Amino acid sequence: MQLSEVDQLQHELTHLFATLARLTASRQRTGEVCLTRADFSALAILEREGPLRGRALAELEGGDPSTTSRRLTSLEERGLVERRPDPDDGRAALMQITFAGHDALTAERGQRTRAIAESLASWCSDDIERLTVQLHELNLCLDRPAASGPTSATKEHRP
Repeated sequence: MQLSEVDQLQHELTHLFATLARLTASRQRTGEVCLTRADFSALAILEREGPLRGRALAELEGGDPSTTSRRLTSLEERGLVERRPDPDDGRAALMQITFAGHDALTAERGQRTRAIAESLASWCSDDIERLTVQLHELNLCLDRPAASGPTSATKEHRP
C-alpha cells in the first residue's frame, strides 16, 4: 500500500467518524433517547468485559482516568451502572452495567443499526459483506502491535 492510498483511507475514516459524531449530536438535539459516544463506549466495554475498576476502563478506552471517573459518576447517577465492592480489595470499587444500562445500550445499538441500514439501503448485500470483512480486518490490524505482519485472514480477504 502506498502512502497516498493510506492518506485517502485516513481522509475517508476521518470523514466517517465526523459524520457519525454529527448524526449522534443531531439525534441528541432532537430529543431522541441516545447515549453519547463516550457513554456508549463505556457501557459496551462493561457489558463485554464485566465489572471493572474505573482505571481499567480508562485503559481499555485509551482515555484519562479522571474523565472516565466523571463519566462513570454520571452513568451511575442515571442508573446505568452501579458500584460494588471489589472482592480482591475492599477499598476499591468495581463498576458494572445495570439492567437499565443494558436496555439503554440495546436501544442505542438498535437506533444506530437502523440509521446505518437506511444509509446502506441501495447497497447490495455482497458489498455490505465486503465492507464488514474489511472493517473487521482493519480493526484487527489496529488492535495488534505494529511489529506484527498481515494476518492470514487479511491476505485471504484482499479485494
